[in-house]
Amino acid sequence: VERLVAPDREAGVLDQLVARGIAEETVAVAKLIAHWLGFGPAIMLAALPTAAMFDLAGAVLARLELALLIGTPGLAALGVAVAALTAASRRAGAVAGLLLLPLAVPVLIFGAATAVGEPGALGLLAAASLLLVAGSPFAAGAAMRAARD
Repeated sequence: VERLVAPDREAGVLDQLVARGIAEETVAVAKLIAHWLGFGPAIMLAALPTAAMFDLAGAVLARLELALLIGTPGLAALGVAVAALTAASRRAGAVAGLLLLPLAVPVLIFGAATAVGEPGALGLLAAASLLLVAGSPFAAGAAMRAARD
């Protein structure tokens, strides 16, 4: 997580983007999409051989893939927001873990409940993920602005 924003901040890339008129929130959205593309499809693809190893039924695998499809963007958004909040810190790894874990727990719980077929868990997972995806660019943008000032 500490490598999502800090290297760009230290190299002056974020300052150059702002100087060109690109908002920090736009940068955060681009980082969110790139971060999700880096791990989301890979996890969804890795679920297929894992399901075969555990001899999961097709319906369970479908629910698992749906939970991954809905939940991983929320986790990516949370990672970008935490990375932006801790970008100016020297010991960002420890602080990032303390911030990330309690906020990721609802997504993980609702994702697991969706995969096992708990009724209503899919809606809660979608709501938590949507809240994180919608709110994290603004939190990350504000954190990037604060670190720049």
